[in-house]
Amino acid sequence: MKRCLLFDSDGTLVDSEFLNSQAMAAELQESGISESAENLFRTYSGWMFSAVLDDLQQRHQRLLDEDFTDRFRQRANLIFEKSLRPVAHIPEVLKKLNQPMCVASNAPMAKLELALRVTGLDCFFPDAVYSAYEIDCWKPEPGLFLHAAKSMGFEPSQCVVIEDSMVGVSAALAAGIDVVHYDPKAQTSRGDKVCVIQSMAELPLVLDKF
Repeated sequence: MKRCLLFDSDGTLVDSEFLNSQAMAAELQESGISESAENLFRTYSGWMFSAVLDDLQQRHQRLLDEDFTDRFRQRANLIFEKSLRPVAHIPEVLKKLNQPMCVASNAPMAKLELALRVTGLDCFFPDAVYSAYEIDCWKPEPGLFLHAAKSMGFEPSQCVVIEDSMVGVSAALAAGIDVVHYDPKAQTSRGDKVCVIQSMAELPLVLDKF
C-alpha cells in the first residue's frame, strides 16, 4: 500500500524553530519581557502560537499589546528571508520519495508559503499545504492531520506523519496515523506507532518498512 506522507514544516522541513525563538525573544524584549531564545525553543516547540502568548503573559504577569503578533511576524519574516535553510538532507530525501506528500502545520499559510519558497521546497508540495488556521484546529488536536489526509484522498490508516515535536506526534496518534518522529537527540520515548529517526537521511528506509 502506498502511504501519503504528511509533513510538519517548522523543524521538520525547514530549520526554523530557533529562528522563530530568536525573533520572539527580541520582540518580547521590546515589550519588557526577558526570555532567552534557547528557553523559548526548549519550552514552546510545536505549540499553538496563541497558547505560547497566553503562557508567557501569565508567567510574566504582563499583557502584550494587540500589535505584538504583527510585529513578531514581520521580524520573523525578515530573519527567514536572510537565514532560513531546509532541515539537513531534506531536499535530497524529498527527491527520492515517490509517495503523495503534503504539508500540515500549525503555522499560518503566509508563513508556510514564505518558508517553502525561501528554502526551495515549494516545488515538492504544489497545492498540498494545509494550515491549522484554515480550519481553526491546532495540534495536538487531531483535526489538522485528518483534514490533510481527507483532502489528499486518503484514510488515516493510509498515511504517515513526519514530525519533530511531541505536540505533533500526539496529534498524529490521536488521529490514528503512524508517525515518524524526527528527533536528532533521540530524547523521546518509543511507542508502537512512533518510529524515531535522528537524521532525515534515514527517512526513505524507514518508510519502506511501514
